[in-house]
Amino acid sequence: KTPVMKDSGGQVQVNPETKAKLLTLSFFPECSNLKRQHRAPMNPLPNPDINLDRIINAIKQSKPYSAPGPTGIPNVTIQSAINFYAPALLGILQASLCLSYFPMCFKIFKIIVLCKLGKDNYTIPKAYRLIVLEETLGKILESAMAGWMMETLEENGHLPEHHYGSRAGRCMVDPLLQLT
Repeated sequence: KTPVMKDSGGQVQVNPETKAKLLTLSFFPECSNLKRQHRAPMNPLPNPDINLDRIINAIKQSKPYSAPGPTGIPNVTIQSAINFYAPALLGILQASLCLSYFPMCFKIFKIIVLCKLGKDNYTIPKAYRLIVLEETLGKILESAMAGWMMETLEENGHLPEHHYGSRAGRCMVDPLLQLT
């Protein structure tokens, strides 16, 4: 339940739908001036080789007690039944790749609006932030794919040599050493 809110003109709004619209405009401002620029890669990546080990690794790397998505299935449950879930997730991911389709049930999110701590005025939309809870099984599939993508990009030399973030075997010291 949110308190009364003021719109950009300073008018007090009490209607839940109006308050939801104010929050939506605050969280997702109009970005009509952005242009989409996309080029197809010159050398497409090979078909993904996703195996059971990659799925098991993605399950083990997930934080056991992170907030679950809409179904409420926590990571700790998946981790405790890894022998059951891993083969099923492997089948889902392989079928998804074969069909070029990511299941709709993994695209449903739970969005929660939270108050930003320490704000003096909670009648304005900027005093709030949102968190998005993604479906746990979908996150595991995405993690497995992200691992494969990073590995493949590294192996095929598709990443710039001076790109250090999120790369295995690289750390913050590397760019500093390059400067000296």
